[in-house]
Formats: sequence, C-alpha cells, structure tokens
Amino acid sequence: MVNSDNIFLDMVGDDERAFTKLFHDFLRFKVVRKLLLSLLKNNGFHISRVKYEHFKINDNNGQYGNFDLVIKNAEVDVIIEIKIKNTTLTDNQPLGYLEYLAKESKKSFKALVLIAPKDYTYENDYKNQVSSFKRSSAIEIFTPIIYWNQYIESFKKEELNEINTLFYEYYRFLIHFFGIIENNYYQL
Repeated sequence: MVNSDNIFLDMVGDDERAFTKLFHDFLRFKVVRKLLLSLLKNNGFHISRVKYEHFKINDNNGQYGNFDLVIKNAEVDVIIEIKIKNTTLTDNQPLGYLEYLAKESKKSFKALVLIAPKDYTYENDYKNQVSSFKRSSAIEIFTPIIYWNQYIESFKKEELNEINTLFYEYYRFLIHFFGIIENNYYQL
C-alpha cells in the first residue's frame, strides 16, 4: 500500500487487478467511455450504443484465457488487455484471445485492444504474434494498441480532469501511477 495524498493511488498500489477495477469503475461515466472508445479510431461500431453494462472485468473464458476487460453487446465483441507495467504475456496472450474472437464470437465487430505503457517491453512479441495470427486467419479482427500516455493526454485535452474533484483526482492518479511505475512522468 502506497502512502500518498491521492486516494486512488493508496487503494490501487501497483496491483493490476485493482487498477483494472478502478479503470472499469470510471467507465460508468459516459464521457470516459466515449474517450476510451474514441481512441479505438474505428468505424466498425457505434460508440453511442456501448453502455456501461456492456463492460465486464476479469471475464474467464476457459481455454482461451482470463480477459482483463471486455465489451460485449449485439454488435461488438472487444477484449481489452491491460498492462500497467512490464509484465510478461501469458500463454494465452494474445493468441488465445484472438482464437476466441475467431472461433467463438459471432459479432460483426471483433477487436483485441492492448492498453500499455509506451515503452512496454513485450510489445514487439505481442505485435509479432498478432501479425502471425492475422496472416493465417481469414477472420477480420481489429487489433489497436493504445498507450497510457495517449489516454492521459486525451483525458486532459477533453478537460475531463476539470469536471469535478473526483475526475481531477483520477487524472492525478494516472499521472502519478505511471510516473511511479515507469520512473518518468509523461509530459502533458
């Protein structure tokens, strides 16, 4: 447990599950959902049709793995893998996730999204596995990478940090969190 002047930093520490839970909780707010979905930069689905109820954390899919965060509704099946530090890829990342989307999902829009620090150590391994899968599969799966600094910059650009004290503290948490984990602060 970290002792700081930020309640979110104290609650989360450096625990990826706690971080994911907090990230999920902020998706209750439409402006935060819209921000995340806009970073996907894809016209494959209507952002306005994605509601908080469509997000689920720690979705266990047996042989395919335990997905950090998913978005599922009538149109979309999106798996979001969250990395907050340089943790290794599991045996199912990303191939098990891609296999799930290719074999099990019947949705018109399928995506595997990686959200990670800009200097994520295993990014090349991840990209190589995704590329290899895409070369051998006829199924169209959108596979963007979103960097935490992009998310933080967008949060500030959209002035979400100015909505109220809760959003300001969440913004401060994100900056401090990645400054502590990555040993550098993003220049915003």
